[in-house]
Amino acid sequence: MEARIVGRPEAGQKLFRYLQKMLPEAPDSFLHKMLRKKNIELSGHGKCTGAEILAEGDTVRFFLSGETFRKFGGTAPGGKPSPEGTGFEAKAPIPAAERLARAHTDVIYEDEDFLFVSKPAGLLVQGDRSGAKSLADLLEACSPPDSLTKWSPMHRLDRNTSGLVLCGKTVGGQQFLAKALRERTVKKEYLALIRGHLPREGSFKAFHAKDPRTNRVRILEEQRPGSEPIETIFHEIARQGGHSLIRAELVTGRSHQIRAHLAHLGCPIVGDLKYGGMDPEFPEARTQLLHAERVTFAENAEKLAGEFFAAPVPASMKGVLRQNGFHE
Repeated sequence: MEARIVGRPEAGQKLFRYLQKMLPEAPDSFLHKMLRKKNIELSGHGKCTGAEILAEGDTVRFFLSGETFRKFGGTAPGGKPSPEGTGFEAKAPIPAAERLARAHTDVIYEDEDFLFVSKPAGLLVQGDRSGAKSLADLLEACSPPDSLTKWSPMHRLDRNTSGLVLCGKTVGGQQFLAKALRERTVKKEYLALIRGHLPREGSFKAFHAKDPRTNRVRILEEQRPGSEPIETIFHEIARQGGHSLIRAELVTGRSHQIRAHLAHLGCPIVGDLKYGGMDPEFPEARTQLLHAERVTFAENAEKLAGEFFAAPVPASMKGVLRQNGFHE
């Protein structure tokens, strides 16, 4: 018999999802059968269906042979199956702050459930076909070896957009952030240097259509098949000559939304070669000068109510702004 105590990182998820992580190579049909036969039990419950929500401190008991446990990739806290399949190898602790710092990623806030980081331009949030190291890879490597729940970014930034990324360390933290983003109880604001000046300030609504073949977005004034509604709020902070420093707030969160929406308004972001081309006045800007500056959680949020978090403007972007008359 194997017994596992549910830790804080795993609490809040369904028993069946926990079993899928614990025995990753087991077919769902096998797990359902073991629950029906009470070969897998959850403390304080009779026969389980898998829909039970786990709480910290719960005990999950596996009445399975060691051979069966290993056959289905069974993992144990603090280790992984050994190559010989006879036990578990301990993993050395991974220094999260040091690993992130090596990737030029700063920790803005951390507690038991959350890790908010400032991502540099050039770092992917999620891996792609290129195989380049991503923030998700870094977070997985930082995850405690005794946890089945991997730290994970809960939303995306474009590769060459810098700034704040909200990450969850526990199931509860990930569920909260996913809900806050989905229900828009967290406000996300960006800084951008644009060519030209906004036609007006406030809310702009349109329709968003992405071509997956070219990874480009078109913004439409009228809805067409395959397009989705978007809303972005823009405010001007300062202007110098033919350029403006603005703040953008995402109401919806579609791919390339801010970049494509500004280009559609005739105000492309400086350095955005995909949607605006090279700006002769800013030849040093080789990537879009767009920075995810801050997030604010709603006053009625279940956690972090009213809290505000900000990521400093990167030195490269700040240097371009200062050189061209935009000061603090």
